Amino acid sequence: MAKIPFHRKVLPWMFTIIFIIIAPALVFYTSGYRWNPKKHAIERNGTLIIDTLPTGANIKLNGQNMPETTSVTLQNMAPGNYNIELNLNGYHSWSKTLWVEPERVTFASEIILWPDASPQLMGETNVEHIFSDSDAGLSLVVSNEADGSTSFGEVDKNGQIIKRVTTKEKISVSDINWNPYDNRRVLVQGNASSTLGNWLVQTSPPLVSKIPDGIFHWESNGLVGYTPEDQFSIRSDQSVERQKKALDLKDAYGDWKIKELPQSAGLILVQGDNAKQGLVLPPGQWRLWYQKNGSVILREQNHWLWMDTAQAQSVSRQATGDWLLPIIYKKQIRFAYKNNNEAWVWLAGQEPQLIYRQSDPLVNVSWHSEGRDVMIATKQEILMFSLDDRNGRNKTVLATFDEIKDAAIIDNFVYIAGRKDNKSGFWRLPLSLKTSTFSPLGKLGF
Repeated sequence: MAKIPFHRKVLPWMFTIIFIIIAPALVFYTSGYRWNPKKHAIERNGTLIIDTLPTGANIKLNGQNMPETTSVTLQNMAPGNYNIELNLNGYHSWSKTLWVEPERVTFASEIILWPDASPQLMGETNVEHIFSDSDAGLSLVVSNEADGSTSFGEVDKNGQIIKRVTTKEKISVSDINWNPYDNRRVLVQGNASSTLGNWLVQTSPPLVSKIPDGIFHWESNGLVGYTPEDQFSIRSDQSVERQKKALDLKDAYGDWKIKELPQSAGLILVQGDNAKQGLVLPPGQWRLWYQKNGSVILREQNHWLWMDTAQAQSVSRQATGDWLLPIIYKKQIRFAYKNNNEAWVWLAGQEPQLIYRQSDPLVNVSWHSEGRDVMIATKQEILMFSLDDRNGRNKTVLATFDEIKDAAIIDNFVYIAGRKDNKSGFWRLPLSLKTSTFSPLGKLGF
């Protein structure tokens, strides 16, 4: 019998040993495990999802061009920091550094790429203030006319101002409040001849009427207000009902009331007519401003108090700002506001978050309709900030002006009252070049 060569004896064992060594490595590799030389350890890889509106943006990871474009799911990513750069022709670039964790999905998702466009002059007007409601798509434009009158108008779909009503008074408007039951009626607060007052502005049929000084709220049957002695009800047919109120009642809104404690010891917040106890308020002339689902917000000039009584123990938060601009995001209300040179966002039950600060006073803040980005107008720039604060918020300079008097987002445009290239008037800046939506996660391979 012939003797088996040595290499034929050894090779099967060698292949068996190699297989035993390599097979687990292959299993680990296909399962997403990699050697991390920085940590000198084996870690399982993570996943990175990048989703933009519009889609089709080019991707750079740590300076390296990727073959894929957005929207995309990148699997088997070694854990670590990745500098993500997104570029799309006709749009401002986007960049952020994110940490990809092992065995987890990191989202760079719902990123809106803002058009790199030039503002368009819509008309040479004397616009002083632009107000908008991002949730309801409402707008109110206030113009001071050459003859000393004040006109109130709306912005139509073509970006033109439709003048609705004019008053002979010169009103410096500081705040407005739309009627949630009839958006043709607006409560306007401001100054005329250095005197603080309230006006009821009705766009159809056109009407501007001065109403008594006091605290007013929109109720389902009209405008209800409180003065030190009386309660007023102003209905949609302009009829006015006046009656005496309880001396200790300072304000009422929905089921909530602010009452004065005996011997002028302060104010107390109660709920319901038969409340046996209430919440003692901080010193100040507080009034009710917002109430819904157990949350109530009170105002005392530029001070705000948010109280959540739906929890077992009442939670309160305070803020300081000119006014609050609300929006509903994922069934939760959030507010944006400015305080001199700072822009803030305030979420239910949380402390306010600082978005931006500079040395000079800001002009205005406004919500993008998606509720994830805030427009901030300085005296010379239109800025957009993302609320994603991982490794800092993304900031985009949309446009620069010689001077900006006011700015607000209406529909999918930023409207600006200001001067650019020595031309003064009403300007429009697009926030989208085409209509699109974010892709479901299933289409991203997740």
